[in-house]
Amino acid sequence: MEEIPDRNEHYLLKRDGRFLVAALRTPHQVLSTSACSGGMTGGVRFLVNHQSCEGQGHLERFEWMKEIGETGYHRHVCEELDQAVRWTRLYEDPVDMPTELSRFLG
Repeated sequence: MEEIPDRNEHYLLKRDGRFLVAALRTPHQVLSTSACSGGMTGGVRFLVNHQSCEGQGHLERFEWMKEIGETGYHRHVCEELDQAVRWTRLYEDPVDMPTELSRFLG
């Protein structure tokens, strides 16, 4: 079940399991260090903050993520969320998404 923690004219912020997804209302140009299509890119529609694994107790998940690599994990997350890889950027660091989005998008 999705929770909707925030919305405004620029984005809809929703929680989907371990993902916090900002669905941008219009495509944006984004400067990103994301494993897939990082750098300055246009047409970005989704910003995803995720908890890839906890600090302990997820050794199997960590090994699997290491095996498929950052790009493979990015693709897996996009498939899990049913989002296009080229329009999605992942952020792994803990972040206060509503505050950051309001800061950058108004």
